[in-house]
Amino acid sequence: MDSKTPTIVIYIEFEITKGKLEEFLEGSKSLIEETHKESGCLKYDMNNLASNPHKFVLYEEWTSKEDLSSHLKSEHFEKAKSIFAMIAPGTWKANSYEIKGIYKLNL
Repeated sequence: MDSKTPTIVIYIEFEITKGKLEEFLEGSKSLIEETHKESGCLKYDMNNLASNPHKFVLYEEWTSKEDLSSHLKSEHFEKAKSIFAMIAPGTWKANSYEIKGIYKLNL
């Protein structure tokens, strides 16, 4: 795999507590902007659903476990921990995958 191929993929679903959406969105801006600048970050996308604006999907791609580990220790990640308290209890569902290769399907 080349340096632009992800080796770690993270997929997280969560909901924001009612009444906290605007505060969460404002608090997330810096985290997302700074994470995009990090070494090894290929993708860091957070989207809320049209059917439920309080429900979000976070999709991340990293070139290595070391890059992801550095992200989790970064200053902007530490500062953003206050926004994680706005996630509704019991709604956090996270999966991480180590990627062996990328295969294109011709559908």
